[in-house]
Amino acid sequence: MTTSDSKPDNGDVEYFFEIQKYLGSLVGRRNAAPLEDFSGLSPEQMHNLLYYPLESERSPVSLRENLSGETIDAIPFFRLVEEFIKIVKREEFIKLTPKGALPRKILHELYGLGFLKEKLIENGYVKLMRESDSVVLNTLPIVARLSGLITKKFGRFTLTNRGQKFVEGNRREELFRLVFETFTDKFNWDYNDGHPVSGVGQFGWGYTIFLLLKYGDSDRTVGFYADKYMNAFPTLLDRFHVGILGPARKQCTSCYALRCFERFLKWFGFIQFNDDDEFFHREKLLVKSTDVLAKVFALK
Repeated sequence: MTTSDSKPDNGDVEYFFEIQKYLGSLVGRRNAAPLEDFSGLSPEQMHNLLYYPLESERSPVSLRENLSGETIDAIPFFRLVEEFIKIVKREEFIKLTPKGALPRKILHELYGLGFLKEKLIENGYVKLMRESDSVVLNTLPIVARLSGLITKKFGRFTLTNRGQKFVEGNRREELFRLVFETFTDKFNWDYNDGHPVSGVGQFGWGYTIFLLLKYGDSDRTVGFYADKYMNAFPTLLDRFHVGILGPARKQCTSCYALRCFERFLKWFGFIQFNDDDEFFHREKLLVKSTDVLAKVFALK
């Protein structure tokens, strides 16, 4: 697990500079030509997708405007954030445990909303006693704080002025965009797992959205998407070392599947899959995009 809940900006920066140089060399030579390794995107389009993923004028993928209430209601992690700040408003403040975590009563209320269920809890292997027992509830207050919706002072969570405005006003689409941008750009996806390589899945998340918009209308394996991800960014494999965890490609696929598919795309309601049978072979999981994905994003 990383030591920071925000996006790292040191150790792995050199690697991302390498990718920038690689893309830069392609842009210089074949700026507008579609490349097979980029699933038909040109180097310029890939560059914009990586570094300006939500800028509609540049990116080949854009967030749609005027999202319906029905669409927003179908985004589980957003709904959890929305209800969390309502609870903070209702309680006036939430007194944290001595370790700075959410108290059990609030955890049970949030989990009981049923937006995101966790297999270990549902199957009885883990009892929800503390914040660290739930990956999603451990993530929730971090994203809320990074979004500027709540603040932590004197061992309490309270709403910020920004959070107050969102609770009181009918600004759900604006709140969704804030939460989404925070999750993808500020929250460190490495935080919740023990994979040793930083950035996998979070780097190029917009490319995964592009792939799902292009191929996700039928069932395909996570391995299908992982192969395309690694073909686009082949130097990722150099950062995994063959060992007891298996070949580099298998390790990268498992890391990508966990961070991007299970704890991003599924949390936001963009994919559907059943992981009951392939927990130890994530590359075999069958994935299909949901209607929510197409209602939130558009291909240009």
